[in-house]
Amino acid sequence: MMRKTFLTRLLAATLTVLAGSRAFADEGKPVSMEPATLNVGFFGKNAAMLAAQNQGFFAAQNLTVNYLQIQSSEQAFTDLRDGRYDIALASIDNVVNFRLNPSNALGAVQPVQAFMSVDYASNLTLAGRSGITAVEDLRGKKVAVDAPASGFAYVAYDILANHGLQKDVDYTTVSIGGGLGRFNALLAGTVDGTLLNAGFEIRAAAQGRPLFENVYDVANPYLGTTGDAMEPWMQAHPAELIRFIRAYVAASAWAFDPANRTAAVASLVAPGITLPVAEQIFDASVTPGKGMVDDAYIGQFERDGLANVLFLRQKYDGFEIPQDLKKLSKPAGKLFDMHWYHQAVGESCEE
Repeated sequence: MMRKTFLTRLLAATLTVLAGSRAFADEGKPVSMEPATLNVGFFGKNAAMLAAQNQGFFAAQNLTVNYLQIQSSEQAFTDLRDGRYDIALASIDNVVNFRLNPSNALGAVQPVQAFMSVDYASNLTLAGRSGITAVEDLRGKKVAVDAPASGFAYVAYDILANHGLQKDVDYTTVSIGGGLGRFNALLAGTVDGTLLNAGFEIRAAAQGRPLFENVYDVANPYLGTTGDAMEPWMQAHPAELIRFIRAYVAASAWAFDPANRTAAVASLVAPGITLPVAEQIFDASVTPGKGMVDDAYIGQFERDGLANVLFLRQKYDGFEIPQDLKKLSKPAGKLFDMHWYHQAVGESCEE
């Protein structure tokens, strides 16, 4: 949501992008501007991500960023653990799962942590294949998720439960992976329903697939995608992380500036995405509390969204060990650390 500190932070980010090596981090130490390459995994590209590349914000920070398509949360966090990704832009609920549950898909807890926010789940919506006319029609059918115990799966379970459909009783879950794979499966009719977001739901509707309830009907606010990395990597590469955050926040400012709407929309046009569809995707992405987080901060509103993420996971037995949800939604819970953000952009009055 728009905060009173937003413009101040974005101005600071823009100035530090322009200042380059004159920018400072902890204890007045200059941030190294040595050339660096980052491998960043993503499920879907938003307008800020594209602007960071296309408008030169990464280049201004002397960063070369390789965006790598994530196929599934298990693959993403395996690659993050093994160093093939430096950063992953993924659901904060995946951070919860891989950090706290010893029996997660990687077989052990991981020192993964969020360092900035990206979106409020980008209009995460239950969609059906052709012929499905109501949520109740999914009884006895196949519902696709990334993985049954991670990501946005708990949102699907709750929407379906509100229509009297119980997981593993009234429908079957099918693990397919990220939004692109679920989108393609829905169009092909190999699954009957799934959750789509980040423009995939708009593309599905444009091709005649029905849309039903969305995440905000069961959890509002809701923190969706965050910037995530392994703690040891962040501690070993502070300059690169700080510069990545600066570039992204400045790119977000560019994307939210009405003067740049035409260029931002044009950046979203791609095979399968016409200009009218791109306009819809962009407008959804800048909708307060539903699209992108305007300043990439994790403030009180985002922490309330994280609390709702945690509540849904607990509601569907997603914790192997009892957790203090109130603590987890705060900095003391260690799911996120804004230390790097503050070095990149400046201190916040909202702690």
